[in-house]
This record gives sequence, C-alpha cells and structure tokens, in this order.
Amino acid sequence: MFKLQGGVCAICGGGTSKNFLATDHDHKTGEIRGLLCATCNKVLGRFRDDSDRFYHAARYLEWPPAREIPHHNDWPHANH
Repeated sequence: MFKLQGGVCAICGGGTSKNFLATDHDHKTGEIRGLLCATCNKVLGRFRDDSDRFYHAARYLEWPPAREIPHHNDWPHANH
C-alpha cells in the first residue's frame, strides 16, 4: 500500500517527518482503506468517519455564514 500511494498520505498527499503513515480502517467493517498521516487520521476519527460531516465542513470552508453579513471583512481579525 505504501508503494501504491507513493509513500504519502492518501488524503492530503503529504509525507511525515519520520515516514510514518497510519493504517486506516473502517471501524464498522474492519476493512483497510489506506495509509494516512497523523493529522488526517485524527480528523477522520474526530468526524467519526461521517462523510456528511466532511461534506458540510467543505461547504462551510467554501462559503462561511459570515459572508452573508455586509462588510464582514471589515471586522477586526477578519484576515488573520
């Protein structure tokens, strides 16, 4: 699998400082899915492998609710 993925995380395409990738698996079926860096592996765990959460998170990042408020970019820390 390491060779198939080119030695990088299956999600972000990044490597790790120690070339360590976690073997990710489906917690319900036990099926091995791929190799992930620690960050991506933790995110999957925190989102409980719920694809709907990822979908909504991606939509949030693309168009956050604050953009609906006129002049939201004038707020302090808006560009930090």
